[in-house]
Amino acid sequence: MYKTATIVIKNTNPLFAVIDDYAFLCKNLKNSALYVYRQFFFKENKTLNKYKLIKEFTQDKQADYVAIPRKVSQQIIFQVAQEFQSFWGLVKLGVKDKSKPRPNIPRYLDKQKGRANIIFTKQAISKKDLPKGVLTLSPFDKTRPISIHLGKLNQIIDYNNIQEVKIVKVANGYDVKICYKTQDTKTDTSVNPTRVLSIDFGVNNLMTVGNNVNLTPLIIKGQAQKSFNQYFNKKLAKLKSRLDTAKDFLKPSIRKKLDRLYQKRKHKVNDFLHKASHYLINHAVENHIDTIVIGYNKGWKQEIEIGKVNNQKFVNIPFATLLNMITYKAKEKGIQVIITNENHTSKCSFLDDEPIQKQSTYKGKRIKRGLFKSSNGRL
Repeated sequence: MYKTATIVIKNTNPLFAVIDDYAFLCKNLKNSALYVYRQFFFKENKTLNKYKLIKEFTQDKQADYVAIPRKVSQQIIFQVAQEFQSFWGLVKLGVKDKSKPRPNIPRYLDKQKGRANIIFTKQAISKKDLPKGVLTLSPFDKTRPISIHLGKLNQIIDYNNIQEVKIVKVANGYDVKICYKTQDTKTDTSVNPTRVLSIDFGVNNLMTVGNNVNLTPLIIKGQAQKSFNQYFNKKLAKLKSRLDTAKDFLKPSIRKKLDRLYQKRKHKVNDFLHKASHYLINHAVENHIDTIVIGYNKGWKQEIEIGKVNNQKFVNIPFATLLNMITYKAKEKGIQVIITNENHTSKCSFLDDEPIQKQSTYKGKRIKRGLFKSSNGRL
């Protein structure tokens, strides 16, 4: 299993200026690669694979290419080739299905403000520094190294399991994403579940957890997230209102504030969901649970009509992200996860042993949320 750990480098960090300069150089190379690819296609009416694209740069020792460590520059060119490969794939889909929107050809990054992702393969990472808890990446300039202290991550990341490091520009800094491999615990899915947790996702109660082993039902509240969402929505409304009426020279600074607000919400949501899923898996391990059953539908409870008052407390909760977190954390502990479709569950009558599927007529009736009436009138 592959996992990603993220270290945030804010614009107040001394490393920010170094990384920002390197991302600028990577932008130059990416734009050059985009130009070479596009011109070759327009002239020859042919595409370039990643190896031919690299050859275009190595033959002439192109300035942007040699300004960057070779292992990093190769990854940037591979990335450009991958973007065009995806583009041509979407073009082919559009030819077959005219209803598909026309894809946009990969675009150049802004000459001044643009920054490209920096990708370091395993070979571009210092092996001798990792045991000391320091992630040292191949420098573009030896006088300006990138050395990042791992902190607690040092306990789980070593040179043998690390795969790559990607540095990505975000609103008020850079995210250093460390991709590493973990040891899987095998789950025997052929064994019938004996100790089971069932989970229902919600808004007020993020997770309502039942079981078949006479444990006290568990409810993980969603109030903390709702409270932050209320703050987020009010700040968002104010900034958007200011943006609509601001003079042109003020708009860039307001947009930066909007970006920082979205970034803050992203970190808050991820932190909340990680803690909630971690608590759930610990609960499962402590009670020797072998199976977790989750009711989930794509897009479910993300597009509900919530009204004016609730809208201040609620922004779509990424249940798909929560589901993925629970799944991989359970897998690490040897717990199998079964995902069951919840279509028609609110209409089919459990009290009448009605199969959970679409029916021409339903035996019972849902009176309101939390109240169901069976065919014989039982509530």
